Amino acid sequence: MDAIYVVYRTPGHNFHTSSKIHQFDSDSDPSLVSTAYLDSNRTMSKLIRRIGVDDPRMAKIVIHSGVVYLSGLTDTTAEDAAGQTQNILKKTDDLLAQAGTSKSNLLTANIWVKDIGRDFQDMNKVWNEWLDPENKPVRATVEANMARPAILVEIQVTAALPEE
Repeated sequence: MDAIYVVYRTPGHNFHTSSKIHQFDSDSDPSLVSTAYLDSNRTMSKLIRRIGVDDPRMAKIVIHSGVVYLSGLTDTTAEDAAGQTQNILKKTDDLLAQAGTSKSNLLTANIWVKDIGRDFQDMNKVWNEWLDPENKPVRATVEANMARPAILVEIQVTAALPEE
């Protein structure tokens, strides 16, 4: 069995190891990783939750202090910007739901398009149809070279967790 221990340092003192804060066994979900920190009073002050960590480069979702961060999402199954945007926004809905929130709680959106002159209007039309008009995020859209030739659109969002 593996366990998480937190190493912390109080001002002017040596490093200390906390008591065990989480234990993993063979039934633990490998796609979910949580990291907790203890403040100088040895109380849990922050929790970082990572979901979808099978990719060695990144998590699909990171949750911290009530904010959900999604990795940049792309699609190569559709051949045009509108189709890719629809597929990306479906993935976005699914990941936000997995994190416990929705597009109604969006805070930010960053959108990259391969050719802004050709792809912006089609992407934007799909975005506007998907967006909750009462809860719009701040947004930036720029033209960018993409990692693969078939990628026309990439979207990354952050959202708040709903208040309990």
